[in-house]
Amino acid sequence: MIRRIDWTQLINDILNSDRAVSINVIARKVGVHKSSIVRLRTCESEPRYHTGEALIALWRKKTNQPATNPPTLRLRQHNGK
Repeated sequence: MIRRIDWTQLINDILNSDRAVSINVIARKVGVHKSSIVRLRTCESEPRYHTGEALIALWRKKTNQPATNPPTLRLRQHNGK
């Protein structure tokens, strides 16, 4: 099994942590355009490394979660069968 960060859940957790937080606020805090956060939230893209790190840091701050526990997806590894 491959584990990947569930960016949709991570962004939703940030949004649900504080009513004052919006997609625009998240985008501004991590230094990307609002459309980038929308694409991540709808599973249309993966973030660049520094954006992913900034999102995880913001998630940790807003949800008081340890760095090692961002929400993940479990994906099956394809081995040609």
